[in-house]
Amino acid sequence: MHLYVPQPEPLHRLPLLLPGSPAFERAMSCMPVTPWSPGGAAARRFVESGAGGGETGLDIPTPTAFWRMEETGANNRVDSTGSGNDLVPANEPGNGTGKIGNCCHFTAYNQKLNLTDNANMSVGNADFTLAVWIKVNQSHIIGWNSAPGGKDANAYNTCEYGFFLDPNVPVGKPGFHINNNGGTVEADSQVPDATWTLLTGTYDAANDLLGITINNGTRKTVSYSAGTYDGAYTFSIPGNWVVTDPYIPVTDVDAVGWWKGTCLSADQVNTLYNGGAGTEYYDGYWHP
Repeated sequence: MHLYVPQPEPLHRLPLLLPGSPAFERAMSCMPVTPWSPGGAAARRFVESGAGGGETGLDIPTPTAFWRMEETGANNRVDSTGSGNDLVPANEPGNGTGKIGNCCHFTAYNQKLNLTDNANMSVGNADFTLAVWIKVNQSHIIGWNSAPGGKDANAYNTCEYGFFLDPNVPVGKPGFHINNNGGTVEADSQVPDATWTLLTGTYDAANDLLGITINNGTRKTVSYSAGTYDGAYTFSIPGNWVVTDPYIPVTDVDAVGWWKGTCLSADQVNTLYNGGAGTEYYDGYWHP
């Protein structure tokens, strides 16, 4: 009994699948095509590389809202997710050189970026994350009047969620608080003076943890189980309780992200930090 084993075709007899050749076109016509679009529930960080491109790093969920701060003066700061959560300027804050591209620059206490309460910005007892790149003037952090941003009224203990800067020595330790200051966590180190710094505030509802991270450092957490409440406060940058001139604690803000329903992991915050270079979301991708 003889077993016949088919032999592969010699290479010199195989057709060349050159683009544009009849053999290439026939082969391509048999391949299934699956439509694809960027974005979605877990958009990947996208690294541009000339005319091509590729993906790398960990998944970062698509933000509920993201503000690149590329606009100037009286123009709205556009939500680059396309969800329409544009920030409306009050008293024409300026612009300057940001962590990435432009930033929003504040020179007076009454300059703000505001977003009226809506379902995208209200939470309740659920996961959420707020991340913001800031520069501060430490000599202007006096009293409890220094709020990089959040959804609050005009007092330290009246908030749904937001950041604060501690005026006590050492001046400028950032904190994140929720639920009318019912839950508060404060970092162990200061925000450095006049230096771009990423603050990330998180609430992990499943594990009852309120957290804050400076840059890509270790997340400081405290136990808190009540979450926050769904109020009607305006979302503002800086926070609504910066009330006195000439003290402008937060001078510059850039690349602000908001995730409703998501507590970013430490790895995801590290990707957002991107080695200190920052990362922005637009056109359905994360761009360094």
